[in-house]
Amino acid sequence: MTLLRKLLLGFLVGSSVAALAGGADPAVMLSADIAPRPLTEALAAFGRQTGLQLIYVSGIAEAQHSKGARAGLTASAALTQLLDGTGLTFEFLNGRTVRIFPAPAVPAAVAPLPAPQHAPQRSTFALEEVIVTATRREEAANRVPIDMVVWTQDAMQAAGVKGMSDLGSLTPAMQFQPSPSIAGGFTYLTMRGVTGRYACTTGLYLDDTPIPPVLSDILLYSFPFTFDLDRVEVLRGPQLQLFGEGNEGGAIRFIFNQPSLSTFTALTTSEFATTRLATSSYDLGAAFGGPVIPDTLGFRLSAWARSEGGYVDRVDPFSQAPVERNANHSVSASLRAALTLAPSEAVTITPSLTYTSYKPHDQPHFFTDLSDVSVQRLKNGSLLGQPFDLAFYLGSLKLTTTLSAARFTAVSSYFERTAHFLRDDTNVFDWGSPLGAGYPVNHADAIADGWAIRQRMFMQELRLTSPDSSAASTWDAGAFYSTYHVRWAEHLTGAHGVPGVWPAPTDLEQVAVGAQTRLATFGQVSLRLTKRLTLSAGVHGERTRYDAANELSPILSAAGADSGVMPRVRFIYQADEHELFYLTVGKGYGSSGPLNPYLFANQPPTVFGMDTLWSYEVGAKSTLLDGRMQLATGLFHITWINGAGYHWGTAADPSPAGILGSKGAAASNGFDLSVQMLPSSHVKLDMDVAYTDARYTRTITHDGVVILREGQAVNPQFDFGSESPWNLTASVDYLVELGHDATADFRAQDIFRSQNPGPFALQDPGSPYYNPGYRPDPATNLLSLRASFRWRRYDAALFVNNAFNSLPTIQRTNPTFVVTPNAIAATFRPRTIGVSGTWSF
Repeated sequence: MTLLRKLLLGFLVGSSVAALAGGADPAVMLSADIAPRPLTEALAAFGRQTGLQLIYVSGIAEAQHSKGARAGLTASAALTQLLDGTGLTFEFLNGRTVRIFPAPAVPAAVAPLPAPQHAPQRSTFALEEVIVTATRREEAANRVPIDMVVWTQDAMQAAGVKGMSDLGSLTPAMQFQPSPSIAGGFTYLTMRGVTGRYACTTGLYLDDTPIPPVLSDILLYSFPFTFDLDRVEVLRGPQLQLFGEGNEGGAIRFIFNQPSLSTFTALTTSEFATTRLATSSYDLGAAFGGPVIPDTLGFRLSAWARSEGGYVDRVDPFSQAPVERNANHSVSASLRAALTLAPSEAVTITPSLTYTSYKPHDQPHFFTDLSDVSVQRLKNGSLLGQPFDLAFYLGSLKLTTTLSAARFTAVSSYFERTAHFLRDDTNVFDWGSPLGAGYPVNHADAIADGWAIRQRMFMQELRLTSPDSSAASTWDAGAFYSTYHVRWAEHLTGAHGVPGVWPAPTDLEQVAVGAQTRLATFGQVSLRLTKRLTLSAGVHGERTRYDAANELSPILSAAGADSGVMPRVRFIYQADEHELFYLTVGKGYGSSGPLNPYLFANQPPTVFGMDTLWSYEVGAKSTLLDGRMQLATGLFHITWINGAGYHWGTAADPSPAGILGSKGAAASNGFDLSVQMLPSSHVKLDMDVAYTDARYTRTITHDGVVILREGQAVNPQFDFGSESPWNLTASVDYLVELGHDATADFRAQDIFRSQNPGPFALQDPGSPYYNPGYRPDPATNLLSLRASFRWRRYDAALFVNNAFNSLPTIQRTNPTFVVTPNAIAATFRPRTIGVSGTWSF
C-alpha cells in the first residue's frame, strides 16, 4: 500500500469516526467468524477486528461463554450475538468506545417470552480468528510468535478427527506410531525429528496438567478423545519456559470445553461406519452444561463411547485356520465433569474430573508371510491373543484470581493410570521351527508375557501474570512441583522353556518400582523496544531426582538426579496489522529417569541423564489478499546431544538387554508451512507442509564396533518404522446454499508422507542394530471424502475414509533379528464408509 493510499484511508476512517461520535453505531463489519468461546476471548477478538475500544469490569465477563458471531455482521449486530444469553448489554459512548454492563432487570410481569433461537447458518466461508493460550495468555493465533497448528472443534469435526491417531496423521512434522506389539497400547510421539535417549521429547497436556510417559520415551495410549474438546494446540519447537521439561521437540495441549455461568448448551453426536471386509464401528456422545446459580455457579458434563471394528484376523500359524476374525476390535470411553464457581468478580474456582479408557482386544499388526495385503487378507499368526486394558483418572482444581497488579493462577492435579496387557513372546525367539525362524515348533511353545502398570502423579503449579497483555512490558513467573510413582509387574509363563536361556516350565516374575520428583521455577519478560519490535526473554530452572528398584530377588536399585538452567530469547517484529516476524533461540531439556531392566537380565535398573538441545527458528505469520489468505511458516535448525542412546546384546548377555549409554549427537533441519485461502466465498483451501531431515552428526563406536555412523538418518524407534521427511496435508471445501437455512459442505482431504531414503543403522550389517528384515516405510497417500449438511442446530455427514482403499505395508519389524520372511507390519484402516449426526441446542 502506497503512502498516499495509507493517508487517504486514514482520512476516511478518521472522518467516519468523527461522524459517528456521540453514540452512533459504527458501520464496520465483522471480517471473520468469532467461534463460540469464553466471553473474554470473544470480546478480545471483536475488538481486534473492529478496532473498537471495549470498556467493562472484567469480573462481569469472566467465566461467561459467548455463542459467537458470524462474519459480515455490523459491529452492533455482532456484539448483540456475542452477548446473547450472558445477561449483559452495551452502549456506544462515541464512535470508537463501547461500554458493556449488566442489563437492567425486567419485571417478571412484563418480561417478554424468549424467541426461538437457533445458531446462525454459515452461508459463506470466512477465515476464523482462533484464540489460543499457547503463551499462557489469551491471544489470537496469528499474533503468537510460535509455529503451531490449532485444531478447533469445528475443524476436528470437518476432518473426522476422533483421537490422537488422526491428529498424528493430519499434522505435519508430528510422527505418532503405536508399538508393533502390545495391541498398539505403547506409542511413540516425536516432533521435528527430535528423539531422545530414552527421554520423551514431546510434552502432553490436558488443560494445564502434564501427562507423564510410562517409561522414558514410551507413552501409553493416554490421550483424550476429541469429543467435547474446545481445541487442540500443537506447538512446534521447545516450549520449556512456560510449560516445563519433556517438550524438546514441541508440546500438544488438549483444551476441554469449560462450564458457563450464563448460558445452557447441550450437544449430542453419533456415528455409524462400516469398514471394507471388516466389522462395523459406532459411537455415541452427549455433553451439556450451564448455570446452576447464574453468574456464580456453572457445570459441564460429557460422556462418550465408541466401539471400533477390527480388520485383522488371528489365525493358527501352522494351519492358517481362523481363530478369531477381525480380532483387533476395540472399545473406548470417556467421562468428564467440571464445575466453575465465581464467589466474586475477581475469583473463579474450577474443579474437574476426567476419566478415559481404551481397550483393544488384540494387536492391529499382521504377519507379512501369512497375509496378502493386495487383497486385504490381513492375518496375525500369534498363538495368543494380546488384549490391552488402559484407564486413567485426572482430578484437577484450578484457582484464578485477579489482584491489583497481577493475575494469579494455581493448579493442583492428581493423575492415576493403570494398564494391563498380555504380549505373545513366542515369536521373539528362534525355535528352529520347520515353518521358519521366529515360529514355534508347536502350540505348547507359546510364551505369555503379562504386564501390569500403575502410575500416580501429583502436581502443583503457581503462576503470576501481568494483567495487561497489550502493555509495553509484560511478565510471567511461577513455580512447579510434581511427585511421580510407577510400578511395573511382569510375569512370563509357558509350558516349555527357551533353550539356552531358561529351563522349562517358564515361570519368571519381577516387579520394578520407580519415583521421580521435579521442582522448577520459571519466568519470562517481554519488553517493547520500539513501536514494532519486542524482545522476550525467558528462563527455566529445574531439578529432577529419580530412583528405581526391584521388589523381587535379586534386589537391585539405582538413583540419579538432573538439574539445569534453560534460557530462551525471542525477537518479535510486528511489521503491521497483518505481518508478524520472529526469531527464537532456546534450549530444550528432557529428563528420562530410570529404565527398568528386562525381566531376564540380572542387572539393576539403568539410570540415564538428561537430554538437552538447542533450537534456532525464524518464522512469519501473514494475512494477505484483504483477509482471504493466512500464511504461517517456520524455518528451524536443531542440535541435540544424547540423542543416540542405544541398546544391544553383549557377549555375556546375548539378549537385547545390555543397556549402553554412550552419548550421541544429531541435528534436525527443516521448515513448516501452513496456508489457508478463500479463492471465493464458497471455496476454502487448506494446506500444511513440513520437511524434516534429522541425522546423526557423529560416529559412535563401542569396543571397536561401529554402532551409529555420521550421516545416518535418525530413527524414532530402532524396532520399526521411519520418519517421513516430507509431510503434506491438503483439503478443499466447497459450500453450497440449499435454502431454508440449510447448507452443504463438500470436502476432499489428502495426506501424503514421503519415504525416508535413510540410510539407517538398521540397514548396516556392521552395526549391532542391524535387522535383516528392516524396510523403511514406503511413501503413502490417503484420500478421504466428506459431505456435511447443516440446518439450524442439526448437522449430518456422509464420509468415505481411505477412499482408494490404500493398504501400504508400514511399521515393518522383524522380531527375531535374523534372516526370515516372518515380519510384523501394519497398514491403514481399509476403506470405511459411514454417517454421523450432531444436534446442538
